[in-house]
Amino acid sequence: EVKDTAQDLGMQTVDGQSLHAYSFTAKGTPVTLYLGADSLPVESVTKSSRGTVTVKYSKYNQPIDIEAQ
Repeated sequence: EVKDTAQDLGMQTVDGQSLHAYSFTAKGTPVTLYLGADSLPVESVTKSSRGTVTVKYSKYNQPIDIEAQ
């Protein structure tokens, strides 16, 4: 399903950063993924009937810290 629904959204500005955006559907749920110049994820946005989940990625190869906001 992901391969069939993948779309290149081109360059977009997110939080002042120029990022390459892609959208796809995973198990019926739409996802937008933003990649930095190094091709690593910077942010993903997943939307469902229960709400929107935004995950910001940073500090690669560092210990993970997860907190609800």
